[in-house]
Amino acid sequence: DALMSAVMMIVQALLIAISFSPVVSAARTWSSGKAGISLNSTEFTIYEVSNDKGGWSTHFWLTGGNSSNIDNAIVSFYIDGELTHQFQPNMAAGTGWVDLQTPCQTGNCPEKNSNWGNAYIGKGSGMGGWYNDFKFPFRSSFLATIRSHFSTLPTGHANCSVIKDHDCWGDDLVQYPNTPSVEACCAKCQGQPGCAAYTYHPDGLCFLKAGCVDLSPSPGNFTGTLDTWKVFQGTDYPNPNTTVGTTTTPNVQSCAMFCEGNTRCQGFVFDNNTHSCVLQGSLVGGTVPSSPHMITGCRDCSPLEGDLSVFVLVRGIYDINSLVVNVGGVVVPPAARMVTQYNHGYLKPLDYFSLANVNSSNGLIIMSTLSVISGNANFMEGCFHFYTNGSEAFPGEIMATGTEDYYNSGYYFINAYPQHLPSTGFTFDVPFTTPVGPFKTGLMWSVYRLHIADPLAFETFGKLQWRNGDALLPGQGKCLAPGNTGTIVGSPTASYVRSFAMAYVW
Repeated sequence: DALMSAVMMIVQALLIAISFSPVVSAARTWSSGKAGISLNSTEFTIYEVSNDKGGWSTHFWLTGGNSSNIDNAIVSFYIDGELTHQFQPNMAAGTGWVDLQTPCQTGNCPEKNSNWGNAYIGKGSGMGGWYNDFKFPFRSSFLATIRSHFSTLPTGHANCSVIKDHDCWGDDLVQYPNTPSVEACCAKCQGQPGCAAYTYHPDGLCFLKAGCVDLSPSPGNFTGTLDTWKVFQGTDYPNPNTTVGTTTTPNVQSCAMFCEGNTRCQGFVFDNNTHSCVLQGSLVGGTVPSSPHMITGCRDCSPLEGDLSVFVLVRGIYDINSLVVNVGGVVVPPAARMVTQYNHGYLKPLDYFSLANVNSSNGLIIMSTLSVISGNANFMEGCFHFYTNGSEAFPGEIMATGTEDYYNSGYYFINAYPQHLPSTGFTFDVPFTTPVGPFKTGLMWSVYRLHIADPLAFETFGKLQWRNGDALLPGQGKCLAPGNTGTIVGSPTASYVRSFAMAYVW
């Protein structure tokens, strides 16, 4: 009886184990590699797969000849026919500001040539080698594309943008009297071979021109151009030594036209918030990452573009049931989908910022990158909060009582840079003393956190929130003072913040 009882217990244990084990189909790999492709503003297809049993994307890797281009390239994943994921390779690998063209002002910039990695993300070379091995499920089709982060800007061709109260002297091709409007003058230029610019006078005279090299104030007149520029959004060229002029224009097209009218101008920087237009006589050395409203433009972009060739790999597994994804002991069901979020914004001291904000029945936040430009390091006093359903009130679940605590470090990451641990990383820490966007001096900084060993689980709603600095309540400490209550810790400044997060939802 004792032997029979033992046998029955073993059989029951095996049946229970089998009943809770996922059914795994036979696996088969799909893969694609592209070598030396040249990036431009048009999406290039890396790989496309269609399968009635679905599958998983399991690996992405990218390198190339110019760090600015590969770091800032836009990668898109179309899952089951919809554009569901867009990311920059460095942000998806936990690093916010890596760029070999970023000025190293301290003489100690290990991120310039470092290589590092863990089982999920990393950088395998001093120039590129970004990889991301998180698993993206799909049910019928998967398409991966890549394009450059710059685009073309028609300064007059598409919308007849003009500069008011200015004239362009010389280079006349032909003139038309009795032209009813500046838009009609632009249309005539579009139809005239060799026309690159035009000037419109209120009396109806329309002058078509071969170019515009002498742009001068002229009350009442309008000048436009059909030249095409390339623009790099979210970048700045903060070099006062090469500035050849500064003005204010209503839009980026007008700023480009001012550059065209200045023979010394090779490019411009336009601030879409203040409408400041800075003309640059050189763009050698490259741009620096900045806020999204900063735009760098150039006619000859070779100093910025450098080597446009990239090398890229993507691969995965056929059949969505052929792979079991386990996150901290939680088996991700085949019905799950991946959600990626990119957030950014300017924060005042004590403003809150959401790294992830996911509405779903159930889910797990598995990874996030946080990148900050700030006037000093006191932003690191900020606490982390996690809200696991839509009705949870402040402060939610307190995840960390300081920014560095959340990343398994301490005391503002003292003596910790660069740090690359299995679950956390401190990937960028560069002080600057010449302007980066609107910041005259300060710190460029980025970190990552993987929630694989300790997944952030939620039901109906998941929000991971950080604060730009923090405040104390008497007798209660930090993280509990909402709004403008409490005593501010240190002197945090305004910050520009951007983040990237990944979550499974079902």
